[in-house]
Amino acid sequence: MVILQKFSSAVLRSLRFLSAILGVVIWNIALNALSSQHPIWIWLPFGTYSHFLGRWLLNDYQGAILKM
Repeated sequence: MVILQKFSSAVLRSLRFLSAILGVVIWNIALNALSSQHPIWIWLPFGTYSHFLGRWLLNDYQGAILKM
């Protein structure tokens, strides 16, 4: 969190936007692999990463902005 305090809010907004796009892309890869009936070890890491990325965007980003 200390590192995030050094960035300007514009940089943090850009990082949040890029992270959101990355999360959507990764989730689409996971859903595509799931619908194509690939094994669980292919789609589960993508879906898990997308989930935790979304949780980080909702929780940690708001705390970082409040501390600035």
